[in-house]
Amino acid sequence: MKLVHYETSTDTRGWDQREERFTKKFLAGQEHIKGLFHGLAIPEQIEQYAVFLYGSDVNHKTVGGGTVLIMDELLKEVVSDLRTKRIAKAIVPEQFPLLRVLHLACEYRKSLFADE
Repeated sequence: MKLVHYETSTDTRGWDQREERFTKKFLAGQEHIKGLFHGLAIPEQIEQYAVFLYGSDVNHKTVGGGTVLIMDELLKEVVSDLRTKRIAKAIVPEQFPLLRVLHLACEYRKSLFADE
């Protein structure tokens, strides 16, 4: 089992300011996240990602103790996984509306773009 903490950002601040902000966010996550999952075995290590809408991770692989991830990389990973799951067998629960919409789009993409 793994636990992943994503912090998203659209800011254009300098890396020094980002380092400060994400350090605070990730430390808060390490302190409080485990209390959110009562009754579950929580791994000691939390994977933490700073997700930026655009940019590059070439010069900055980490920030604030978390791994830098660009949004399109995250979306590719999510969609790649959802594409393998047929809705008839395992639809994303409705309490996760954004993931559910992506799942539906993956399922019906062929019929939506059949004319292209």
